[in-house]
Amino acid sequence: ARERRSSDLVFTPALPAQRARPRMAMGAEARVTVGLHRPGQRSPTQYPPDESATNEPEVTDLTEELGAWDGKSAAALQSIYLRHRADDDFVATTLVLVADANLQRAATWMLKRHLELGNPLSARECRSILGSLSVQQDWESKLHLLQCLPYLSIPDEDRVGLEQFLDAGVRSDKKFVRAWAYSGLGELALRFPQYREAVEGMLARAGGSESASVRARIRNLRKGR
Repeated sequence: ARERRSSDLVFTPALPAQRARPRMAMGAEARVTVGLHRPGQRSPTQYPPDESATNEPEVTDLTEELGAWDGKSAAALQSIYLRHRADDDFVATTLVLVADANLQRAATWMLKRHLELGNPLSARECRSILGSLSVQQDWESKLHLLQCLPYLSIPDEDRVGLEQFLDAGVRSDKKFVRAWAYSGLGELALRFPQYREAVEGMLARAGGSESASVRARIRNLRKGR
């Protein structure tokens, strides 16, 4: 066998001794990480916040909100009105709902409130309201529209339909409806002089036979004429 010579040997330089890293118990590294967390910094294990989350209340459609109304709270209607009064389609939507038997109580309240706050309607919108008088089923929706009359323009074409609505109103079993129907007749006579004599006679007769609250309204009406 060939004899190994010193020139055949391969020398490998010695590496510096390394200090053994102490072993940590399971979970120790995580505890160290948490311990180094500073206020205002996100922990490596903390998920980023959901950017889509918001504290804003959900905005719902006017029709849906009126449909969910409990049928009693005027404060709830006021809140709905304040949320939607600036909507581009507020008046248009309300005019459609006025003819809906299930929503007309709330919708006519919205309309009345809008007018009371000084918001005018176009002639076309006024005609839409007058055209819906015959489809009002709830006495409160009738009352609301009677209270809207002073704010509406009344074209001659809608005069007869309004007269019929008012005539039915003065025969209602609800005294508030009767009182406001008499006011409506007074409004009709102001707009159309041909009704003045007949309306004056009707008010005179009702002033002696109606309930006290209705008579009081008739007296105020006649004083202001």
